[in-house]
This record gives sequence, structure tokens and C-alpha cells, in this order.
Amino acid sequence: MTFQRKQPQRYCRGLTLTELLIASVLVGVLTLGAAGVMIGMRKIQGSSRLSSFLVIHSSAVMAHIQRSVLQATGYQSDPGIILNSGSSPRYYSFRQDTNSSGTTNNTPANYADDTWVIYIHDTTAYKLSSCRQAASSGAAPTAACVSGAVELTNRVQSLTFTFVADAVNFYVGVNLQTISNPASAQNPMANPSYNLATKITPTSHTW
Repeated sequence: MTFQRKQPQRYCRGLTLTELLIASVLVGVLTLGAAGVMIGMRKIQGSSRLSSFLVIHSSAVMAHIQRSVLQATGYQSDPGIILNSGSSPRYYSFRQDTNSSGTTNNTPANYADDTWVIYIHDTTAYKLSSCRQAASSGAAPTAACVSGAVELTNRVQSLTFTFVADAVNFYVGVNLQTISNPASAQNPMANPSYNLATKITPTSHTW
């Protein structure tokens, strides 16, 4: 008679309800953490793009202003620099030895044939524009100059010009602060701002 050895029975233990709940909670926490990291990275990338654009944009506007101030012509009693920072729109004018198209006249002693390069700052629209008009029209922008002005930016948060002329110093100070969305509050991530400041000494002045 043949006897067969009885194999011992093996039992597979399943997860208890408590263990399943704990595992579910851990998976949920990890998923939320990963989602939060991804959202944070996207916000950082978006903020970086906004900031980079603002830096390039602001630098181009400041370069435009710097070029105009450098070419301002005049002398001590008639510097050819008019800064009107009163009610909006404000204007900042710089006389240049150029004609209406911006070509140099090469007549530094004759101001009658010069032109004014004028920056118009509309504080209500956060806009800065530029136009050029004949010296005979004066330093204040005429209606024709305003209507034909070229918009440089519509992101101006603040803009100040200062003119310093004494026995020691002679320069025009410019402080430009731009913001991604001027109608909203500044936020380092969602609405960054950028500030540029410089001092410019006109090279065509007799001082």
C-alpha cells in the first residue's frame, strides 16, 4: 500500500482594512506633493519668462532715453533740457542739433534749426511715448507731435527725471520702474517689476 505525504497548506495573508486605508492615504499625500512641485515649477518658469522680458524691454526703453539725453545741446544759461513733471501727461524735452528726420545739422552754435526730442509720460495709461518737433515750436509737445508720437512702453510704474547742474555736477538722472501688469499689484512671481537708474552727462553741452 502506497502512502502519499500530505503537503503542508500555505496560507496567503491579505491586507487588512486598516493597512489599505494607510496605503491609500500615503499614495494621496505623495500624489498631492508631486502635483504641488509641478505647479510650483510652472509658476517659477512663468515668472522667469515675465522677468526676462521686462529686463529686455526696460533696457531698450532706457537705451532710447540715454541716447537722446547724450545728444542734448546747450550751454549754462540755455541748457536745452526741459523737465515738466507736473500733471499728466508729463513731458521731458531735450534739444538736439538735428533736423526733423534726426540727421545731425553740425551747427552747434545755431539753435534755431534744432529739434526737440520729447518724451510724453501718460501716467493714467502707464505709457511712455516719444516724438520730435522743430525748435521753433517750443519744448512743449504740440498736438501734431503728440498724435504722431511713437509708443515706447505701456508698462511704466514710475518715471522720474532730475537735472543737476552746479559747479561740480552736471547730469540728467533717470529712474525708470516698469511692471509686467501696471493695473495690478506688484508680485514677485505673478507680476514682477524691474527698476533701472542712471546718470547721463550730455556730450554736446558747453558748461
